[in-house]
Amino acid sequence: MAIDEGKSTKGQVSKPGALRKPVGDDLDENVGPWFDPAASEGVAAGAAGSNIPDIRPINDTAEARWFCDALDPSFETLGGLLPSGFEAYARVLHPAWRVRREDGRLARSPVRWAEVAGIRGTVAHRRMQWPQVWALPMFDDPVIEACTEAVLEPIVQPDEGTLPPEVARALIEVLGEHTAAPGSCFVGVWPGFNREYRQGIPETGRISTRARDWDLFRAPLEALALDFFDIGTMFRQSPNLAWPEDRRWCLVTDIDLVSTYVGGPEALIAQILGHESLEAYEAVPEDRFWEDTENPLPPESKHRLGLIADDDMVRFEPLGIRVVRGCYNLLFRLSGGRFPAGGRIIGLK
Repeated sequence: MAIDEGKSTKGQVSKPGALRKPVGDDLDENVGPWFDPAASEGVAAGAAGSNIPDIRPINDTAEARWFCDALDPSFETLGGLLPSGFEAYARVLHPAWRVRREDGRLARSPVRWAEVAGIRGTVAHRRMQWPQVWALPMFDDPVIEACTEAVLEPIVQPDEGTLPPEVARALIEVLGEHTAAPGSCFVGVWPGFNREYRQGIPETGRISTRARDWDLFRAPLEALALDFFDIGTMFRQSPNLAWPEDRRWCLVTDIDLVSTYVGGPEALIAQILGHESLEAYEAVPEDRFWEDTENPLPPESKHRLGLIADDDMVRFEPLGIRVVRGCYNLLFRLSGGRFPAGGRIIGLK
């Protein structure tokens, strides 16, 4: 999702994105695609907050002024998200997800953007944007429900504005090697979610720029994997901002983006780019973080299901047949009769 250039979000309430809400009523806290209990293991557990890391308030935010003062006020490039001046930068893509049913529940597994680009016939490159790579409207909940009931595995969009647990764990591992103070980091959470913080997280000071606000805490690096709200499957929110006390690196997961940016020493960025669990690309402060230079924007459409011309025929359960037939016939008409007779659902293995 592109960010409105220069707009302040102060005082606004952000509605959870498509991957921050349950798909149907059958999700529970152990198996939902929007909840990964392993992500918080040893970091946060239970309403009592007994295992929450040592998160402390920052009442004097003067120590954070360097960050706000170093940002490009135009908010048009990466320099508006992260301070310039680091040796190198990386863009870490949040994975898309294949959604399936396991024992009557919904579960998800990650899929890289490059794989989706191969499926869709779009171009994978360092500045690609999810809407252009996917090149179809986003799936909505009823379609996801219909597909999974039909034993299909639709691909749904990446997590927006929050670090997926798998990505958070990999980054914690790498970032901890490049600071002398992994136990003392500054972490910021956008306050516009209009949610109460989980028990154990104190009231704290706030920093602001023209475009964004953050509640600022001091916490160990492991807090990157913490759900700051802990309200079950409905919503999961990691920090949107982090840097260690020695300022060796800085990380931003902006509320409107499905990727995370990191600035730091060249050795750190090289590790991120080469990490087997991360899909990451080199970035530079001049990059427009909302612009895809290779793939065109998809046409506006209210239709949620995409088919690929293919000879690979699959068997569908009755509900799946109805979903596929209706969407296929619609696409056939929209294409002026040029859509071939064979097709398969986007996201099938």
